[in-house]
Amino acid sequence: MTGLDRARAHEVLSVPSRVTILDLLRERAEPLDARELAAGTGLHVTTVRFHLSALLEAGLVAERTERSGGRGRPRAVYSASWAAEPEHGPYQELAELLARHFADTPAQRARRAERAGEEWAVRRLSPAATPAVKRDGRSAEDARSAVKGDARSVEDARSGVKGDARSEVKGDARSGVTAMFAEMGFDPEPTGDGRILLHGCPFRATARSHPEVVCAAHRGLLRSAVELLDPGAPGLELHAFVRPELCVITAGGDGPEPHGTSR
Repeated sequence: MTGLDRARAHEVLSVPSRVTILDLLRERAEPLDARELAAGTGLHVTTVRFHLSALLEAGLVAERTERSGGRGRPRAVYSASWAAEPEHGPYQELAELLARHFADTPAQRARRAERAGEEWAVRRLSPAATPAVKRDGRSAEDARSAVKGDARSVEDARSGVKGDARSEVKGDARSGVTAMFAEMGFDPEPTGDGRILLHGCPFRATARSHPEVVCAAHRGLLRSAVELLDPGAPGLELHAFVRPELCVITAGGDGPEPHGTSR
């Protein structure tokens, strides 16, 4: 995603009604049409269609047509482009298997996952600087030197983040992190006391059974994203599963207990 794409997604998600529509699509396993979305959100169907157009343009929602049993026109249905991980099924089984064998011990898995999370931030914020990981069994640490085949490190890759991507949130890493986690499906809610409440981890099924991999990767992602978006800004800290369905991002040193939430 380019800096311009990210700026557009941030703009779209600044409208609460669009976030409401996106939340509903992420909650449902099946796609919904405009009338179903109107009924579920309390918005007028014309308003829903207007917001869907913006969400489609930003790549946050996908559209397809379904034919009815009769002779009527096919209906357009919509689904979130980034849906939550299913609680059960083959993908969940594969994710748990990969997490279990990510390294020999939980501590090793956590270290490798944090390094992978750092590269994940580089991938999301600067696709052109994504390391090319070889298939020779090397660790994520070794893979850092394979950026674009010229032995640059992840630190060097960070310097390649496009200027427009950084300028979107220059001086305010919290805003950029909030937007990034929204794009990824975490349903973030910034609060008045500086916290970011994450209401909907799309990886929560695997995170519950293997937090040393999933949550560690998200910590590496968060730490690296802050450095990319606003170098020199105070660090942010991820507190996983403060409540069964809630994780919290805070300024370094702050406790996770949320205050000022509207949910």
